[in-house]
Amino acid sequence: MNRRIASHLTAFALYAVAACALFLPAVHFDLAHYWIGSRSSDPAIFIWSLQWWPWALTHHINPLYCRFIWAPAGQSMLWVTSVPAVSLLCWPLTSLFGPVVVYNLVALSAPVFGAFCAYLLCCEVTQRFWPAVLGGVIFGFSTFEFVHLRAHLDLFLIFQLPLAVWLYLLRRQGKLSGGWYVTLISALAIFQFGLFVEVLASATLFGLAAIACAWLTSREHEARAAHKRGLKETVLALVVAGAALSPLLIAMFDGERPHGKIFSSVFFAAEPLNFFIPTRITWLGGHFFRGLTMQFAGQNYERAAYFGLPLLLIAVLFIREFYFKAAARTLILIGAIVTVAALGGQLQALRMHLHIALPWLMFDHLPLLQKALPVRFLAYTWLVVAVMAAWWAAESAAPRWAKWSLAAASLLFIFPNLPGNFWSHPLDVPAFYSNGSLQRYISPGENVVVLPYGYIGYGMLYQAEEHFRFRMAGGYLGMLVPPPFTDDPVPAGFFEGDVSLVPHWGRKLRRFVGRNKVGAFIQTLPDIWDRPTLLAPLHVKPIITGSVALYLVPRPWLKNSPELRHKLPAAMNR
Repeated sequence: MNRRIASHLTAFALYAVAACALFLPAVHFDLAHYWIGSRSSDPAIFIWSLQWWPWALTHHINPLYCRFIWAPAGQSMLWVTSVPAVSLLCWPLTSLFGPVVVYNLVALSAPVFGAFCAYLLCCEVTQRFWPAVLGGVIFGFSTFEFVHLRAHLDLFLIFQLPLAVWLYLLRRQGKLSGGWYVTLISALAIFQFGLFVEVLASATLFGLAAIACAWLTSREHEARAAHKRGLKETVLALVVAGAALSPLLIAMFDGERPHGKIFSSVFFAAEPLNFFIPTRITWLGGHFFRGLTMQFAGQNYERAAYFGLPLLLIAVLFIREFYFKAAARTLILIGAIVTVAALGGQLQALRMHLHIALPWLMFDHLPLLQKALPVRFLAYTWLVVAVMAAWWAAESAAPRWAKWSLAAASLLFIFPNLPGNFWSHPLDVPAFYSNGSLQRYISPGENVVVLPYGYIGYGMLYQAEEHFRFRMAGGYLGMLVPPPFTDDPVPAGFFEGDVSLVPHWGRKLRRFVGRNKVGAFIQTLPDIWDRPTLLAPLHVKPIITGSVALYLVPRPWLKNSPELRHKLPAAMNR
């Protein structure tokens, strides 16, 4: 076997063993009854999505618009994180093992592929095995990866970022033809579109900026010409990808779409203190600073700026030692650009606005980019730092023991907090959905409300597990709620569980039921909220079965249904 191929396989195996050792024990080596991640309902979005695309296509249903959630209105799949690229690629596995197992396999493989693609990039830069392995570990097992591994498949699957840079270097060195480069970059762009459009938009911006930085920092005419050619070919690849995606792009912008920002780019910006202070996701020191880190900007699932002092020191030493090289200056410049951009349009610390405008403010109102969360740009910073660390470990004049001691310390400082209770969650599906009760009480295609509602509960998971037997007058594919549900106060009451928040609750609840033809409420037990009071205006006695309280709603349109008429006297309090 070729020695280079053997080295690559060894690196891949090392990353795979590390990922399995870290996360398989967390799910008790049971990929069918636990998922890798937190108890948040966000993983259920992606489990649902893995099921939706193959199911819709095999049932000859338009997969771009789903009327099984937020029914009967439905929701477009083009402005939500429904990950069609991953769903379609994993279709054979999903049909064999189900969406939960496939989700776990993707979660396990994400750091492996991220690390391996960063290793390939670092190997091209350094031509050294162990420094390249170090760079792969830093990127693939970064704080960014661990933070998003808890909930966000669309963000923890980031192997395509170092892969694109590696392809550019191969083209730059003449190891890849222009035709192949354009084809492969186009394919990566199409894949990223089907994974997360926000990352495609930011990767396009910062990728082109990186090529421009390389052109600016190069002094030789030949190098400048090569980067100019690379810029043209990259733009051509994006145009080819855009042409291939044009039907979807037209559908995106012609149809129903969100206007303006979805989230605040100020709130979801990197916290400056987080670069030095770990959150509880990190094993070393995470719990010690918990009181402080809870005041950081953003949410727990987005705080990924922690690099640790050893890794930051490596970056400083790299800058000091290699600044005279053009490629190093490119790394430094693009690293500074993406890191400053990650701070958002206005500098803040501990959620206090310092009223200092930052460069990202100029991009904050551009189409697509205005919907991007700056804190997520840290993925590019992690890639830059990983390459810097590999380069420094390979070529620094520092003593070997000092280099590898600092490298080991950098990995120790970002090691995940494995004892923390946020790396797995049991797949606790009520027996109602599997013991025949669902088929007994709920007709195929019935529109129901699953409580707890939306992002508070796991209705999306239950629907995916039951292969879309029922529709839901609700759902959760992110914080976008389609009309007419946005204009109805009843969903807010479901979310909060407090009828006092909605005046004339009974009348509005009955109108919600009639307008959306809701046939049942399925309340998962136990429930922290007082659902009987919430549903009291319906005057329905619940049926307790299979760990749920089932409220079958009396509806005029069922009276003429021979199939369901026999259920009414026994199941409903008239």
